[in-house]
Amino acid sequence: RMIMQKTLAGKYDGVLNVYGHEKAIHVITEICRMTLHKKYFSLIGSAIQTHVLNDGDRFNVGDMQLQCFDILSEKEKQFGFTVRFDDDKRLVCMGDEPCNEATLHYAKDADWMMCEAFCLYSDRDIFKPYEKYHSTALDAGKLAAGIGVKNLIIYHTEDTDLAHRKEKYSEEVRKYFKGNVVVPDDLEEIIL
Repeated sequence: RMIMQKTLAGKYDGVLNVYGHEKAIHVITEICRMTLHKKYFSLIGSAIQTHVLNDGDRFNVGDMQLQCFDILSEKEKQFGFTVRFDDDKRLVCMGDEPCNEATLHYAKDADWMMCEAFCLYSDRDIFKPYEKYHSTALDAGKLAAGIGVKNLIIYHTEDTDLAHRKEKYSEEVRKYFKGNVVVPDDLEEIIL
């Protein structure tokens, strides 16, 4: 909506590209159609370009080479992605569920891996991550160590102890993973 407002006000002349699988693009488009004024919605297809992707598709954004992959979710279709930067570093986002064995080859030996870790292993009985299709910080640490990842970014964590979250999650991850661990706060920038 911000891009649409700026475009209509003559303060933005670029194109916003939105990438996703067919269902995600359909849902985003329908939400926009149902909730935005016609003058905004009419920008989809011109100032806002949607791109339907399929499992394994590759595409470029600026100097970055991306590839999406189906994370094989049991509850809802979801893509992860791998990005190769112009300095040949590789970042992989494994999606918002525990990593499926069949997709681990995308992250093997990655420079950076983004992995959800809903809670600490010791809190699994409280937060029930496995029932919610999530994993723990301990699980993420074992996974990253097992596939040779160099740097691990942990996200989608519970927020009951924000003052100690970074410390506690990092400590648990490091029980198995010896690389760099980042547990970012919202809006925190990570230098790769």
